[in-house]
Amino acid sequence: MKKIITTIATCLTFSISFAQNTSLSTEKTTPRKNTIYFEIFGQGLINSINYDRQLIVNEKSATSVTVGFAHWGYAINNPELKESYTGIPISFNYLLRKNNHNLELGIGITQMYTQMEWDMTSIYAPIASLFSEETITVKTSGEISTTYFTPKIGYRYQQMNGGFCFRATLTPILIVRQNDNVTARIGNEVINTSLSSTLLTDNSMQPWFGISFGYTF
Repeated sequence: MKKIITTIATCLTFSISFAQNTSLSTEKTTPRKNTIYFEIFGQGLINSINYDRQLIVNEKSATSVTVGFAHWGYAINNPELKESYTGIPISFNYLLRKNNHNLELGIGITQMYTQMEWDMTSIYAPIASLFSEETITVKTSGEISTTYFTPKIGYRYQQMNGGFCFRATLTPILIVRQNDNVTARIGNEVINTSLSSTLLTDNSMQPWFGISFGYTF
């Protein structure tokens, strides 16, 4: 009877130990595919919040898709300038992995929308006063839509089992299209301007970079 009890106890102990080891091994090797990170500069120009989803993952490489949202603005006085920017950065990435360290290669595209209001009266009023006693207002407002590509190469620190994520990338900006819809008011005269242009010129490529901090889960 004692031998039977001893045998059963030994089997249970072995089974529990094996299950725990299997569970821990699975937890260590199962890759965490979701990352949320905040990027300074980069694809969103000034800042962006991004979600990255890894698609195909193995020990030496991975692919992922990133979608983000960028928004910022500024305002100054004399002359009065107000501008706000809203963008949607999207990219496809390929990671060459060595432990938690990755070489990140990718290609991205960003659609950026600009809302602008410029009041240039304070600049032109002294000149206008030489020719007329009336104060002439000079105001400009409108929308600008810009599309640009962002090839990228950089470093990504990302643990397979999740946790802190860090990225530092070169993201040169290649502007490919810009649509302007601007209205200028000079005194009582209104001038509407609508332009659509393709900007693949020698000056279209601008150097840029991004630094990111996030969490993988």
